[in-house]
Amino acid sequence: MTTTPLDLNLQQALQELTVRVDALEKSAGNDRLSIGVGVDWQRMKADLTSYSPLAGEVSMSGDDTGWGWNAGALFKVDDTTRIGLTYRSRIDYRLSGTITLGATMPATADLTTPDSASLALFKRLSSRWDLLADMTWTGWSCFHKLEVDSSSGTPVVLIPENWKDTMQYSLGLDYQASDRLVWRFALSYDETTVPDAQQRTPRIPDQNRTMVAVGARYRMSPGTNVDVGYAHLFMRDAGIRHTEAAVALVGTYSDSADVLGVQLNHRF
Repeated sequence: MTTTPLDLNLQQALQELTVRVDALEKSAGNDRLSIGVGVDWQRMKADLTSYSPLAGEVSMSGDDTGWGWNAGALFKVDDTTRIGLTYRSRIDYRLSGTITLGATMPATADLTTPDSASLALFKRLSSRWDLLADMTWTGWSCFHKLEVDSSSGTPVVLIPENWKDTMQYSLGLDYQASDRLVWRFALSYDETTVPDAQQRTPRIPDQNRTMVAVGARYRMSPGTNVDVGYAHLFMRDAGIRHTEAAVALVGTYSDSADVLGVQLNHRF
C-alpha cells in the first residue's frame, strides 16, 4: 500500500482528560522555598478527517493513555516578590483505532505532546497594584510528522509538519479596586510553531500572535468568586506556498479572534 498525501480540507479534533497528582513541600530549613513534583495521567482521543484528490474522503479515529511528570519551585524573595519555575514533561501516545480509506482497517498513530518550561514573576507594586510576568518555552520540535500506519506497519497517511520550538511572553497587572473587586489587564506575545510558508498547511495556517485581555474577579461571598474576561488576538498575515498531492496552494491567511469567558468558582 502506498503512502497517500492528505493535506486538503483537513479537520482534526483532540480530546484530553488529565488526572494530576501533585506533592508540595517546603525545603528543609528554608521557609522561602517551596518545591513540588507531580505525576500526570492523560487519556487522549483523536478524530481526523480529510479529502484528497487521490484518496477521496478519509477518516481516522483512535485513542490512548500516557504518563508524564511535572516539577516546580517557588521562591519568596521578600514579602512583595515571588519567582516561580515549572517544567512539564512530554507524553508519548500510540493511538489505536481505525482508518477509513475506501475500506475500514485497523490503524495506529504515534503522537507526542511537547514538554514545556515556564519562569514567572509576581511583584506587589503597592497596596492596590500587582505586576505579573512570565515566559514559557514549549518543545514543539518533537512534532516532525503526522503518520498513520496500517496494522502491517505501512504508512497510509504521512504529512510532514516539522514544527519548531516556541516562546510565549506575558505581562499582566491586577488592580484591587475594593475588597471584593479585582480588575485584570494582560498582554502576551506567542510565537508560531510553523517554520515557514512552505511548511504551513490549510490545516493549521498558524502565525505569530499578540493577545490583549481585560477581565475582573468579583468576590460574591467568602467561598464564591465570579471571573469575567475578554481577549482579542491580533495575528500576523500568514503566507502559504504549500504543495501536496501535485496541488499547489499559494496565498495569504488573515485571522483574528475574540474570546469572552465567564467562570464561577465555589469552595466547599
